[in-house]
Amino acid sequence: MSKLDELRKLGYGFTLLAGNEIDIDLPESQASTRKLEDRLIHLKPLLIQDLKDEQASRRDLYRFLDYSTRKDKRGKGRLVMELISDDTGEVIQGYFNVNITYQRGEKKGEYFKTGRNGRFWVFTGSKFADFWIQSVGQPEKWSTLYRQLKRLKPSYFSGEIKRSESYQQLINIKWVC
Repeated sequence: MSKLDELRKLGYGFTLLAGNEIDIDLPESQASTRKLEDRLIHLKPLLIQDLKDEQASRRDLYRFLDYSTRKDKRGKGRLVMELISDDTGEVIQGYFNVNITYQRGEKKGEYFKTGRNGRFWVFTGSKFADFWIQSVGQPEKWSTLYRQLKRLKPSYFSGEIKRSESYQQLINIKWVC
């Protein structure tokens, strides 16, 4: 683990500025902030290098933008996650199988309304369930996960890009940070 990661876990914030300068946000809970600022000045070259390496590695990383649900030709539900690259601004989709049908009541077996911000529920052993547990952790209820997708916004993801004539898709999506 790098020094940058260790300090972030303690609540420090770092921003790389132009001209090899660094902005350091100290946690509010630290009592001896002057002493800590002086100590961090000695670590500055190491922290700048770590921040530059982190920015270079983010070129192949994607952030969560939005999602929609849809029904395929066979009537199976799909969750379409839109991911955007900070570096290039390229938007790419990732697909997961989900269930988009009512499970109880008068509408049992009927489809939820699909489209932007559509409702869905997740099979507990699915790839999306594994992805969610790795990224965010165990949810309270799998059936209300669609309400919690905004929790993915600050995270970065990677994966393999699959290209064809009609679309490009991110497969094997993994949470990075």
